[in-house]
Amino acid sequence: MAMSGYSELLREFPTWWLPTLKTAVVAKALGQSTESVLARIGLARNLSPSGTYLPLVESLLLSGVPRDPSRVEGAAPSLPDPLADRMALLRAGRLAAEGRRDESEAEYRSILARNPGVLVARWKLARILVESGRTGEAAAFLHEGAGRSAFSARWRSEALSQEHSNRDDTGTK
Repeated sequence: MAMSGYSELLREFPTWWLPTLKTAVVAKALGQSTESVLARIGLARNLSPSGTYLPLVESLLLSGVPRDPSRVEGAAPSLPDPLADRMALLRAGRLAAEGRRDESEAEYRSILARNPGVLVARWKLARILVESGRTGEAAAFLHEGAGRSAFSARWRSEALSQEHSNRDDTGTK
């Protein structure tokens, strides 16, 4: 029914990119081929979409590490954009899942440079730092997160755990 509704809407308004993109989402949900989903995304892209919504949906529908359409080498961090932050979180998570920790760490740091209030980026960056053996640095990020979070006790507890781990690793008391 959803595909039928979007198709009917597109017969009347064939230049609307958002319903075109939604047909790609429905095609994916219906189990249609990747080629069919890609074709619908391509149609939406050719209709001059604006903002970061299309790249975000494209990244959610397709596997692999998504590209960052807004990143230009050497450019200053942009203003906070919730969709761009979500896309960057997706990209960082997929990089981490592929074992590309340095790239994932850089992505999380980029998010925090743009918008220090993205707590999930701070938490996941701390996890990567712990996995890399940098528990002292992780503890500092967790303490900063405690000051921003409504659930500061969890952040402080994890920070203290990392500080104790760091002391144990360095042999200091």
